[in-house]
Amino acid sequence: MFLGTWAILWVAHAALANPLLLDDDLLLEQPRLLRQVAPGRDFLFLNNQVTPIWRASATLTGDNAEGGPGGSVIFRQFTDFDPVVVNLNVTGLTPGKHGVHIHQYGDLTESCKSTGPHFRRSLIGNIEAKEDGTASVEFASPYLSLCGPNGIIGRSLVVHEKPIEYNRFPDIAAAPSDIEEDNPSPPQTEEQKVGGIVACGVITITKSKE
Repeated sequence: MFLGTWAILWVAHAALANPLLLDDDLLLEQPRLLRQVAPGRDFLFLNNQVTPIWRASATLTGDNAEGGPGGSVIFRQFTDFDPVVVNLNVTGLTPGKHGVHIHQYGDLTESCKSTGPHFRRSLIGNIEAKEDGTASVEFASPYLSLCGPNGIIGRSLVVHEKPIEYNRFPDIAAAPSDIEEDNPSPPQTEEQKVGGIVACGVITITKSKE
């Protein structure tokens, strides 16, 4: 027991002295050992589990009374400075690509129609449904923030009928090469090009289950 405690303290001390020990290679080699919450803040030792400090989710439902597409999305952020990890699963889609946006409001009083315009301080992209109508993707995005002035919690995630027509942004995890990081969504009329909304859900903060 004493040796185990000493080993953990030694690793934490070495990590503080050498920030390179906190890179992704260390986390891959020792993924359940430690994680620094943020520079200058404490490490997480949670029963050998790495736990995100922020977690949010949304349940997606179709935009009509007869049902239609549905699914779920989970957002996780492990530190204040990490990209947001997104896990998105949708069923009931037509095969092919569909644009996915964050919309301004978490308001479903008129179903997906009341979610407002695209929230331009965020960027997701396209998902591709298979022949059976399912789409399942997981990726990390630097163009999303869960909290703060550009936070997406309390807003909505929507799935559109058609794909987003970014020539420089063909797929969901491909960062656009000529869009500034502080304004990732360029002025254009993609809202008119992506067609109607086929599914949507309000993004709410949830308890971490990891």
